Parts: sequence; C-alpha cells; structure tokens
Amino acid sequence: YNDGMMIGMEEKGLISYDLKKDEFSEHRALKKGDLNNFIISQKNDIWVSTASSGLLRISETDSVIDYNYFTTMNGLPNDNITAVFLDRESNLWTAVKGGIVQCNLNTFEFLNKKDGLFAEKIYDIIVSGRDELWLSTEEGILLTTKNSMGEISVKNILKAKFPNTSFISLYLDAEGYVWAGTYN
Repeated sequence: YNDGMMIGMEEKGLISYDLKKDEFSEHRALKKGDLNNFIISQKNDIWVSTASSGLLRISETDSVIDYNYFTTMNGLPNDNITAVFLDRESNLWTAVKGGIVQCNLNTFEFLNKKDGLFAEKIYDIIVSGRDELWLSTEEGILLTTKNSMGEISVKNILKAKFPNTSFISLYLDAEGYVWAGTYN
C-alpha cells in the first residue's frame, strides 16, 4: 500500500508503515480496540470493519486523508461489523451480527435469518470466483449461492464433520481454493 504496508493492531488500530522512510504512522480516526479487520480496494481506499463504529472508509486524494464512517444512521443494520470483503467486481460485503450486508455506498442489502442465514455470529466472509458467498461462523462454514431467479440457498458444509467447531477465518487463494481457520 503506497510503498509500504498496513498493519491492523488490536490496541493501536490501523498503522501505516512506509518502507522507504522506515516510518510508522497511526490512523487516529479509530477508537482504541475498535478495529476488527480491513481490506484495501483497487482504488487504494481502506475499508475498516469496527466493533462499535460501523464501517470506515479511509481514502487519500492529493495527500489529504478523508475518513468516512457508515453506520446505522446511513442504513446499516448495526454498527458492529465483524468482517469486510471486496469481491472481484469490487462489491463490498460486510458481516454484522445476525447477517451480512452488501454495500454500494447508497444502499445496503441485508441478508439474515429470513433469507436462510441461520448463524447469529459471522466471523469472516469471502466471495469465490464462482459467486459463492462463504461465511465462517460459530455454526460451521456456510456456503451461500443465489440462483438466476434471485433465490438464496444456504448450506452448512462442515457442521456434520466438525460439530463443535467455530470457524473464525477464511482465505481465498490465487487458485480459487477456500481455506478456513478455527479456534480448535
């Protein structure tokens, strides 16, 4: 990111490291302990999911850094965003308590139990190259697909083999394989 790297830290929040200057700088817009995770878009915007402040977009134009929060005041179902993910079309997906949200800055589409999502706590979210939505949850790994009619199908793919396992992280590798991490 901009000749450096971004580091997410529980207590310090989001830190930028400039490799050329060997300097660290903090993004002070985050409250202490509020960072859940972040992702960097193709436009170099940083999207941050927070524990209590909603969704944060950090963007830079002509060396001016803008901090824009999106919260329940903008239409999010709640301000505890556990994960954020950008799919290949640059659609922004967030995991919130009780469901997931597809965001496009003007509207938020919320999917929850009425749409077939049966997990209350979603830790991570990715979208595979086949437009499959993968969710890591306390209930297992949920694989969500939408057919041509817009109907959503959800299945728990690992619950039977790992009945008491909370899956907390997901990773989509360059070859399209999905990797999952657990507490156990």
